Amino acid sequence: MQLRRLTALEADKIQREHEELVAQIADLQDILARRERILDIITTELGELKARHDDPRRTVIEMDDAELTDISLIANEQVVILVTDQGYIKRMPVATFEAQSRATRGKAGAKMKEDDGVQHFITCYTHDYLLFFSDRGVTYALRAYQIAEGSRASRGMPSRWPQASWKITPPNLLAMITG
Repeated sequence: MQLRRLTALEADKIQREHEELVAQIADLQDILARRERILDIITTELGELKARHDDPRRTVIEMDDAELTDISLIANEQVVILVTDQGYIKRMPVATFEAQSRATRGKAGAKMKEDDGVQHFITCYTHDYLLFFSDRGVTYALRAYQIAEGSRASRGMPSRWPQASWKITPPNLLAMITG
């Protein structure tokens, strides 16, 4: 083949490539100028991705028996739950009530007002459920560790009770049991 023929072919090839690039530039500028074209392209490409990678799940998500929960982080100790007539509630470790020598005065179990007394005194473990029965036939369940821990000198949590939605006040509390 002659040299001028080769250069003419190359010139034609370059001209075609230039025309294709100009057309592609015009199309890309049109895409950038119109939002609907952008959204159509995104929708089309996402549909292609979904069709390519759409297969049913092969794994199953299950709870692991060894998985940590809040109760697995709390020691299961024996505690005493005190509820007073005026509605104070607290949790104390049984170890706070230790055996004393003979003929001693003893230690106070709770700091109370003059007209207040212990309505319920129950021993349980921190993982046990406490059931509170009201005079209206409603029962509330709560784990023992969810009750605020107090010292012998503290009164405990006031009559608002552990859950604000509870409508129990001490005169309405009929019974308290563990389970």
